[in-house]
Amino acid sequence: MRLSFTKAFTLLEVVFVIVILGVVSSIGSSVIVQTFDSYIMQRSVHNAGIKTELAINQLANRLIYRMDLSLLARKPGQTGTVQSTDFYPARSVPLNKREEFSALEWIGYDNDSFDTYIAPRWSGYCDLNSTKTTYSQIDSVGSNNNNMYTIIKHYTGTTDGTGGALRFLTANTGLQPYTSACLYGGKSAGCMFPVNIKSARYFTFTGDGNRTAGQMVYSEFYQYATSAFTVVPTKSDIINGLQVYDLDLYYGYQPWQDESYLDGQKSTLLKNVSVFRFKKEENAVRLKLCVIERISDTDQVSICKEKAVIR
Repeated sequence: MRLSFTKAFTLLEVVFVIVILGVVSSIGSSVIVQTFDSYIMQRSVHNAGIKTELAINQLANRLIYRMDLSLLARKPGQTGTVQSTDFYPARSVPLNKREEFSALEWIGYDNDSFDTYIAPRWSGYCDLNSTKTTYSQIDSVGSNNNNMYTIIKHYTGTTDGTGGALRFLTANTGLQPYTSACLYGGKSAGCMFPVNIKSARYFTFTGDGNRTAGQMVYSEFYQYATSAFTVVPTKSDIINGLQVYDLDLYYGYQPWQDESYLDGQKSTLLKNVSVFRFKKEENAVRLKLCVIERISDTDQVSICKEKAVIR
């Protein structure tokens, strides 16, 4: 009788193979889990960083064209005429008041029209010797208000050429010192002078402002503004026990017409903000933004960005 043998694994060899496969499997699954966790973390850090960078750049781009004296730290929700108890100049907010006065407000001058190579544009220059410069208007040599009016009326929502205001670049109007409160003083006592821009190169005043008894002190140079801006952190959510905010930007309102930021339009710059800080230092405004990105019900990442707006 002839015997035939077939090669096969012994039971011991099979056991060894199973053990080895188990070890490899456990190591492989651990690597996969770690790789996935790392991916989720990096994606969250990237997303939070991009959103924070975009938001802080938007603020910086607007703050470049600020009227420095108009830069205020406000109480969120305060909507009345600016009083000394309602605000601090951004350069002098006490440390113990930063949480309370956490909204940043400023008046921005119209750089888009001023900086155009071809009309429309305003020149920023007032001819004090012109016979057309009177109590009721100024002769702004080099301006082309006819064309600028078409753009401004759409931006301000007006149809009669009104909506903007002039600020003369002088330390004193002759009637009231230029202070932060003066720029926000409203129709009757402010240092912003509402104008009509429908005529070719003349700005015609539409409100008294500080002009009383037919008297007005001009300076040669002015800035033209159509809007003020306010950045307001508003409580929105709790993430893993941390309070976060929506950072809202209000625009398209005019304090010189007795309007507050709640009369303007609102756009949310950034959600899940944990820190919004600002500080005025000489010719610079420092901004700090921190945002939280949720990973799970127990984990999150926090990204902070800082920027100095120098002018």
